[in-house]
Amino acid sequence: MKKGSRSLNSKGSLEMKKAEESSVPETGPPSNASNKSSRRRKLPGSPSPVRENTTGLAILPDELLLEILSYYPESEPDPNEEYSKEDADAHFARRERLITLSQTCRNLRRFLRPYVWRRIEVFTGMRVSAGEVLDNQEKLALELLRQLEIVTIRDSELAEYVNVVNVVVEDHHVRNVLRELTRCLAIFPNMHTLKLDLKIPAHPFDQVITYGFGRHKSFPQIRSITLRSYCCASLLRFVPNVRNIYFIAPKESQPESHLLAYASCCPRLENIRILVPFNFTQLAARFVEQFPNIRDLTLQFTYGNFTQIDLSSISNYRDLKIVRMDVLHPMDSQIWEGYRSQVKDALLDIQNGDKEEKTIVVRVESQPKEVITLPWPPIFKL
Repeated sequence: MKKGSRSLNSKGSLEMKKAEESSVPETGPPSNASNKSSRRRKLPGSPSPVRENTTGLAILPDELLLEILSYYPESEPDPNEEYSKEDADAHFARRERLITLSQTCRNLRRFLRPYVWRRIEVFTGMRVSAGEVLDNQEKLALELLRQLEIVTIRDSELAEYVNVVNVVVEDHHVRNVLRELTRCLAIFPNMHTLKLDLKIPAHPFDQVITYGFGRHKSFPQIRSITLRSYCCASLLRFVPNVRNIYFIAPKESQPESHLLAYASCCPRLENIRILVPFNFTQLAARFVEQFPNIRDLTLQFTYGNFTQIDLSSISNYRDLKIVRMDVLHPMDSQIWEGYRSQVKDALLDIQNGDKEEKTIVVRVESQPKEVITLPWPPIFKL
């Protein structure tokens, strides 16, 4: 009996020993597969291991990525143009490439996404995908709402990176679209430029503006605004800190009534456009008092058959840096040279006080733009 029990015990222990040996994995030299698996890790909620991107562009520090991106700069929309298809196409191509790069890994996504959404831009004829063009009012409205939703709802952290809003708003659901637009403008803390082209002939303009903008007292972050001249009285009261006002149609000048309205709405204004010759002599003194911070002055010459006008009062703008002379109609060459001479003398007089470089930009219709620089210190020809 004892002998049988011993044999059973020894047989059981032998089987247990074999089972333990079979459960121990065989040791051997590390394989390539084990090396690869060591570089994998499982992300939370991921059904399978995900390989980390440990080489190439993705591992560069932010400083080097910034340097690389500086060679692919963001284009800026021309404030005086209704829209620029070339600029929009370049912006679309840049955004698509950055989006593609941001989808390669989490680090590039983190770094590049803010650059993708620095501009909110929507206008007629604009490409929004490889085969889609905004060619009607409904598409314009939907695309604007889509972009606003991305930066304020889907990923609200992107709102702080928006710098420029360049949009066209037409009659399609204009009240709701404007209200959503102003809601988003109020939460873009670093937006400095607004280009708003309102094309709403089917609606009472002032009522629509009041409905869309009325619930916000102001947008103090905006420094530069581009709009149509008939929008000035309604919109400027909402941008008290604006420095620069531009018109979408380049030949639109600022009527006297609008200029005088700017003095109370926009005391920090730094650029104005004045029609010459009408009332220039009488208005110049008043404008100097009301707009003491002017740095950029545009003189718009619309008719050529008039006698010389005294422009010497320009020198009273002591902060003036640049004068733009826009000639829209043919002018007598002698009168024109007299104007150029007066503007140059006025800028030299200002330069004697502030010791800074001045610029004259001459734009004659159908001719190349001419830039005249008055450097400091002056460069004298030998």
